[in-house]
Amino acid sequence: MKKIFSSKFYLVLLVGVFVVAGIITWNFWNKAKIKPVTSGIKGSVLLGPQCPVVRGEENCPDKPYATTLVVTTLDQSRVIKEFKSDENGTFSVQVPPGEYAIRSAKAANIHPYCSSRENIIVSSNTYTETVVYCDTGIR
Repeated sequence: MKKIFSSKFYLVLLVGVFVVAGIITWNFWNKAKIKPVTSGIKGSVLLGPQCPVVRGEENCPDKPYATTLVVTTLDQSRVIKEFKSDENGTFSVQVPPGEYAIRSAKAANIHPYCSSRENIIVSSNTYTETVVYCDTGIR
């Protein structure tokens, strides 16, 4: 009787099966551990003042503003995520629970410069609402 496969072949095949099974099991368990982010920050961006303050015009409200912003650590030293507000000034950005600030993505000495006025505290499974104000530089 002629031998078609050697015992070495079966050993390699068996090791291959165990390696593939291990990879599948590892991927399954790691995917089960990853929880989707269901928290973040949402709100609006306002640009103002629209009129010189010296005029004292009462009918000169801030306007919605589309721009690029970043979520940062509270001290603004580290950028967590970059995002954009739409033409209505609204935005929504996913971030894990924690304490954050928002500012312009560009340099601080360029107008309009945007920033959140208070610390933004994000809890699990919720979106914290805030308003980001952008200074036109009009005085």
